[in-house]
Formats: sequence, C-alpha cells, structure tokens
Amino acid sequence: PVDEEGLFHLINAVRAAGSTLLLTARRFPSAWGVRLPDLASRLKAAAMIEIHEPDDLLLAGVITKLFADRQVEVEPHVVQYLV
Repeated sequence: PVDEEGLFHLINAVRAAGSTLLLTARRFPSAWGVRLPDLASRLKAAAMIEIHEPDDLLLAGVITKLFADRQVEVEPHVVQYLV
C-alpha cells in the first residue's frame, strides 16, 4: 500500500528544494490504483523507464570493466564462465 499523502508531500518538498527524486517499483504508477488526483497527476508527469534483466553481453561487459578497474587482466573464457 502506498501512503499517497506522504508521497505527494515528499514529491512537493523535493520539487520545492530544487532537487530530484528517484522512485523504483515493480509496477508502473498507473497500476498502483492511486486515488489522490494531485498525486496521480504528479506521477503521470514523471519520466518512467522499464529496466530489464541484464543479458549475458551486459554482464560480461560489467565483469570485464570491474577487472580492468582493478588492473587485472583476465581471459575472455574466464569472463564467460563467470557470466
């Protein structure tokens, strides 16, 4: 359950301070069943993206970078094994 008034006041306080707010959820706000019209309006105006599970190529890139950041050379087959 969402504390609609609390979230609404948080969004307003963040905006008044000139800051940004990052919300994460398993579902888009349109599926939350928000009843407070002003909160629904704020949420509709927000930028939203869906983040998918990483694929093997992305995981390999992250692992390779982590090794490189530590100046560790690793063979590609080791990275594939870790993926």
